[in-house]
Amino acid sequence: AIRFNIARTGPTSVTCDFDYFADNKWIEFINLTFDNNLVSKPFTYASYLTGSFNGCSNLRRIYGEINVTDAKNAFTDTFKGCVKLEDVELYGLNKDVSFADSPRLSKESLLYMINNCALGVSFTISLHPNVHDRSNNEWLEDIDRALGRADAGKQTNITLARA
Repeated sequence: AIRFNIARTGPTSVTCDFDYFADNKWIEFINLTFDNNLVSKPFTYASYLTGSFNGCSNLRRIYGEINVTDAKNAFTDTFKGCVKLEDVELYGLNKDVSFADSPRLSKESLLYMINNCALGVSFTISLHPNVHDRSNNEWLEDIDRALGRADAGKQTNITLARA
């Protein structure tokens, strides 16, 4: 497994374009945290994510938060082919995103995206059928609560779609 750390000079936020990860079949973990401290998670700002992790078939976890509030594109191909992806934290989600190829996406990742989405927007999170089924069954109470808070508190409409 290849582990990749984004270099930081301190516990401050950085801007990073993730294009160099596309089609990397070897990388398993990406660490965006400061000093390998998985508790200290300054934002990594992404202005462009189209296809950034496309084809990363062994990628399991991205440690740290990716702030996509100002990203200028949709995220429909960002995680295409990420068949082992379990954990990713997208902050400020405001555009459609697809995890159609990620049957292992965790409940925590999905809840993070819902709980930390942008204000006053509508978007769809497309989920692998396995994850979609779990979100409608064993995770239903937690997911419904989070979607209700996003709708009422943030005036945001999030649709969870079966890919």
